[in-house]
Amino acid sequence: MVHKSFSTTMIRRARVRGVTLIELMIIVVIVSVLATLGVYGVRKYVWTAKTSEAQSMVAHIAAQQEAFLDETLTSYLNVSASITAFYPQNAAPTKKKFHWINPAHGDFTNWQTLGALTNEPVQFGYVTVAGNATAPPAIPGMPDPPAFPAPTGPWYLVRASADQNDDGTLSYFILSSFSSDLIIRNDAE
Repeated sequence: MVHKSFSTTMIRRARVRGVTLIELMIIVVIVSVLATLGVYGVRKYVWTAKTSEAQSMVAHIAAQQEAFLDETLTSYLNVSASITAFYPQNAAPTKKKFHWINPAHGDFTNWQTLGALTNEPVQFGYVTVAGNATAPPAIPGMPDPPAFPAPTGPWYLVRASADQNDDGTLSYFILSSFSSDLIIRNDAE
């Protein structure tokens, strides 16, 4: 009889410790919400890291343009063949990374002259054009393009663009001698 009572007590304890289906579903929902928030946070961190490349390189290229003007005292260096001639890529930028040193690129010598360098591969394509009292070129496809004032002397324009998620939409990071403000459009594209 003692043995039977012991068995009944064990069964009752096992039932008390069990988890109902509703409790299990609540746990699954909570874990799913936490996982979603975690994925969102990581994606946001990755996008921020990717755009920091463009911001730092655009600032570096602008500083090199200012140094070139200080040396020549007459003009900035017109490095790129056009506003769409991305360096170091030989085509429109994608989410693929490229090594900065690209002797096969048509503008390689001009980039070497400017002295804008990085040791890391870059995802963004870079363009820098310059002029002297002529209007800067329009940037094709850019949403809400900036309105630059009519130049009265030397000017430069630095552009960084990439298609970070391969959806056909480019991100734009623009810095110019007209303003010290970095213009950003579609930064998460």
